[in-house]
Amino acid sequence: FSPESKEWANLGQGSPETTSFEDWPKNVRKAISELEEKGFVYTDVEKIESIPVTEDNSHYGPVNGDWELRCAVANYYNQMFRKGQKSQYSGYNVAIVGGGRLALTRLCSSMDAINLGHFLPDYTA
Repeated sequence: FSPESKEWANLGQGSPETTSFEDWPKNVRKAISELEEKGFVYTDVEKIESIPVTEDNSHYGPVNGDWELRCAVANYYNQMFRKGQKSQYSGYNVAIVGGGRLALTRLCSSMDAINLGHFLPDYTA
């Protein structure tokens, strides 16, 4: 991975993509632009002047993910992929977790009673 590469986006190790939108890979920019045209995302970040960091918003979110965000994700999937289907997703069908290990642990745990471990140290790279 290189921040200068037009072929990669950094979505790992707690380091989200922070370069300018024009520097993102073409396929990512195209997908985001299509979502913006449909009104699902807002990318006009030039108008954002500041994002305050306070005691109230500088901690980990709920283990299951923020309820409003979970509902918004369910609504997005219903509009994009489940139009006209009898069953619709709700916030109860969505989990938003802070990291890959937690997501995989939840996935495996939902399948059955299992024993699950991971390597120590956490990152063996």
